[in-house]
Amino acid sequence: MRGDYYQPSTPEAGLPPDAARVDRLLKRCLPGASYDGSKLSWNGTKGRVTRDFIFRPDADSAAALNEMFSGRAGSRTHAETTLLRLIQDEMQRLNDSAMNYGPAYRISRELSEVPSNVRRQASETFQKTVALEAARRKRIERERQELRERQASAAVDASEQKLFWSEQEERAKAAYKIMSAGMRQELRPADFTGVGTAEERAAAQREQDVATERFARQRVEEPELQFGDLLEVFMQVELSRQDWFGAEFVQTSKHDDYFNGTDGVLEWPGDGPESSVRLALDFTVAQSDLSLNKKYRKLTKGTSVRFFRSTVPDAQGKVYEASLQNVPMVILGVDRSMLRRTLDETRGNPEKLRAHPIRALIVEQAYVQIGLQVREACARLFGNVVGNEDNVPGPLRDAVRAYADRIGADRATVRDDPSVVAKIFSGLSEQELSVGFQDKDQGSRLAQLLRVFERLRERHASLKDKLAPAKEWLGKSTTHQRLASGLAAIQALCLGRWSFFGKLQGFYLHEFA
Repeated sequence: MRGDYYQPSTPEAGLPPDAARVDRLLKRCLPGASYDGSKLSWNGTKGRVTRDFIFRPDADSAAALNEMFSGRAGSRTHAETTLLRLIQDEMQRLNDSAMNYGPAYRISRELSEVPSNVRRQASETFQKTVALEAARRKRIERERQELRERQASAAVDASEQKLFWSEQEERAKAAYKIMSAGMRQELRPADFTGVGTAEERAAAQREQDVATERFARQRVEEPELQFGDLLEVFMQVELSRQDWFGAEFVQTSKHDDYFNGTDGVLEWPGDGPESSVRLALDFTVAQSDLSLNKKYRKLTKGTSVRFFRSTVPDAQGKVYEASLQNVPMVILGVDRSMLRRTLDETRGNPEKLRAHPIRALIVEQAYVQIGLQVREACARLFGNVVGNEDNVPGPLRDAVRAYADRIGADRATVRDDPSVVAKIFSGLSEQELSVGFQDKDQGSRLAQLLRVFERLRERHASLKDKLAPAKEWLGKSTTHQRLASGLAAIQALCLGRWSFFGKLQGFYLHEFA
């Protein structure tokens, strides 16, 4: 949310001004709380709590609030105490004095009777929320300043300096949205039957609807976000109808987009849905290091997809629905000038896009990022097992020794060529890999990474002759350089793993020789 808490509010989502102000206040200051004009909702100790409440700065609404929390001064949760305090503050702000209404004054008295530690926790939470909001505004201003500096730089392509949303892009977005709607239905948590309980799905649907409204308002405030929408629908359509990766594209729900940062999943079908290979995708037009670094952090642990519907039916021939965990992830992106140029040259023609340079560039981004993740995970596995070989399965011990041999013989090749590392560990089962990690989920992630890397390696090799012309066509692209040149943040992590390889090599000479 933008702006200060005490600034005037305008009606949002059809709510009266005062109710809209309360809704915005709750969402900003108390995670999980919301107000839709007739119901007040928050996260209680036993799940989601919803109560009927009509907000007006008068005695009736104060009495309703008083009744809602009556007799609970000593047993209110931290969230309820904070909620009560925020609404009471809003009532006092909207009136010259809460003393005009007896019930409101009684609420204030009740609040003063709450144990001091609960009041202190509520106050600390509010202060932390205010501090986080201030830090967020500073970060946004810093990113905008960086953008202004890039615009002023002669090195930035002139087309990238155009922050306006052109008619051409609006037409392209509309056309791709029509194509996307014709290919598939939008996934809604409420439509699933095989994930969670009905109550959990309904709660997720409400969270998605609220987030959709919030992001819609942000797009009005920040028109440059329209570029991200255009890239997202462009990638969804082209990955669905083109064979860029040799995989099926599965669109995710908006819930997973908003809360897990996943715009889609590539699925290489197996004998069944459980054996299929999957790769989560996050699309971006971001150029700043700040924006990209936040996304990079997700790559080191994998991601989850709460609502997933496979293209492969189950053993009974029915639709397979599941929640996915530890899914490898890559960030695919193009900057604005690259996207505009692609649209100019292809006009959305599928035949032109099938042979367009953007295909090779997108595949290269995925291949490089997965290769770095394989290197990082295997280096961590290696470091965990060395010195503890007697307590791991024989196949894992043999793989670690083979890895040590390659390091001793040609450290640079092992460091620079992820296929060498992948070949050594790809024959191990998920259970054998998990032995080498304290966090067993990382063993599952590495097993999936190795399977994804093998498929990307084959696709990347088939496009090897097209990469040089594609890069020549591309020219200078800030986003592509960051996504396909080694991901500075991830590469730094990988190189950090290599800092102890000199010691490991010495250990190897003494123990394994």
